[in-house]
Amino acid sequence: MIPRKALLAVLATFTLAVTIVVTSLLQFDGSMAMRAATDCAMPLGLTWFTLFFLASFFLLQAQRRLASLLLILWLMVGVAGNGWIAEAVMGPLEHPRDLANLAESTPFRSVILLGGGVSIASDGTPELNREGQRVLLAAQLWHLGKARTIVCTGTSGGTGLADPSATGRELLVSVGVDNDDIYEVKGRNTSEEMRSLKMFFDDPPAGVDVDGQIGLVTSAFHIPRAMRLANQQDLQLVPLPCGHQIHQATQFDPSKLIPKGHSASMLAAACKEWLARLMSR
Repeated sequence: MIPRKALLAVLATFTLAVTIVVTSLLQFDGSMAMRAATDCAMPLGLTWFTLFFLASFFLLQAQRRLASLLLILWLMVGVAGNGWIAEAVMGPLEHPRDLANLAESTPFRSVILLGGGVSIASDGTPELNREGQRVLLAAQLWHLGKARTIVCTGTSGGTGLADPSATGRELLVSVGVDNDDIYEVKGRNTSEEMRSLKMFFDDPPAGVDVDGQIGLVTSAFHIPRAMRLANQQDLQLVPLPCGHQIHQATQFDPSKLIPKGHSASMLAAACKEWLARLMSR
């Protein structure tokens, strides 16, 4: 027979989950309620609710020290994957989109496509990843005649994978960008890329114009650090942010309370940028 205190802990956990799902139903519709229920069953969601159950059970058992430890773990998982917290930390980092209409923009003599928007599938095929909007924006600018050349950056280091600069070139060519208008610059991280770009533009190849502005395409949250490192190299770049992770505000979404992998990934990316800013890198 299941102990009464265990049943009470199960009831408390079930009540928490149902409250979130029902609130999603009342706030939005049945589809959003189903999504919230699905989030509850995902690995991070299950971990979060399991920790809540265990903390409740041991608290009812009067094992306060163990219950407190489990409650701290529950809070840590909840904070790490909380959508509201992730957006609050990421939001101030994201550079606003200054270039709303690409067709009306002033042409750039060159556009830098920072590596990080592509990945290699298990069969060796280059594919766009979550930050692949970088590649699309660079291609759009070229096709609109707003970028005479594109400079792809990135070195894979000792991973054995193709360099991001090479995979960026391959994907750009696959969507119609002229291979002769694409150049590659190495660098294992943003600091190295900016040093390499400084040397590249100080003595550009014959096909790269020497007059005009240079655009910098990277993720919106990465723009502040990239521009800071570019300024350290005396590179005068125009920020071209893309891939914004903070989307248009909608109604209050209770499902963001449930920890998710996407939110944890967003928080980690934001914390990396804040740490770099703290270290002046």
